[in-house]
Amino acid sequence: MYIPKFSQTDLTTIYLKNTGPNVKYSSINSAGRWGILSDWISNAAVQNAGGFGGYEKRSNVGFISLEAGWGLPNITNGKIYQTITLPAGQYKFRITMNTFNTGGQRYLVVAKGSTLPNTSDVTSSSIAFANLESKELNFTLTQETTVSLGFVASITGTGGTGMFSKIESVNLFTVQYL
Repeated sequence: MYIPKFSQTDLTTIYLKNTGPNVKYSSINSAGRWGILSDWISNAAVQNAGGFGGYEKRSNVGFISLEAGWGLPNITNGKIYQTITLPAGQYKFRITMNTFNTGGQRYLVVAKGSTLPNTSDVTSSSIAFANLESKELNFTLTQETTVSLGFVASITGTGGTGMFSKIESVNLFTVQYL
């Protein structure tokens, strides 16, 4: 069985900001738990904790957070992403998740342009996508391209249950097959 050989170079600090571990917030609620992520774009659907969300402080550590339930409203087409311009090449977008449960629609996404598609359009409007739980996404660009990369989710919760994903860190690599 042939196993391809490759090398990868970490481009995270060149192209992305506030990637963790211990991500930072630009503002946080009065309880000190839910916040708005620094350097990431997070839409109103993710900010479901009284106008805060996308960031959660847990045991004094900051996480990229998607959560619905336990008193928080559902998230429909929640988006957390950064927009960057990358040269042609092969890439790997990888996350480390601290904790998560299953359910809903949760994706790692790379899309052309300055936003991410809604969950219903992820499969048809993305350069590449994968279920968030896969924790890794490979994609190829044939020319220099402005892309948005991050997370799209529609998750629900009722009563004492819910859905959540707590992302500790994010990395971007260029991949070269040998």
